[in-house]
Amino acid sequence: MSSDRKTGDHGVDRVLHFWDPAKDSKAGKGVISVKGTIAVNPGMVRDLAGTVDHQGADFGILITLQEPTDGMRTEARKAGVYKYNNQREIPRLQLVSAADLFKEFLPLQLPPEEARNGCKMTVIAEPGADDVKGGLFGE
Repeated sequence: MSSDRKTGDHGVDRVLHFWDPAKDSKAGKGVISVKGTIAVNPGMVRDLAGTVDHQGADFGILITLQEPTDGMRTEARKAGVYKYNNQREIPRLQLVSAADLFKEFLPLQLPPEEARNGCKMTVIAEPGADDVKGGLFGE
């Protein structure tokens, strides 16, 4: 069942802010768009490309209920890459299905974790360890 209800989010469901030392502002931005419809198509990827441009984002992630089609993957590749810190290439448009969210490793390329969180995270406890290391961020 489809819904014609507009959410007013302009195609953005979440925004990722991260640190990019190569930028004058040192601020990078990624946008996430979620489409819950059963029918998926390349137009959704083109819409995401427009949203990324309009939002001034460096990359966008499209999460779909269904597996992305070959046409969608082709459209995503056309968008090229964003170079994090002028070095690491991150696809400008990335596609993820709902099923991918349940995999051990998400098929995404993102800025390094410490850039996304503003500080380096440490392991709280190794599996089977008796004591817990300092807090979530090693404090």
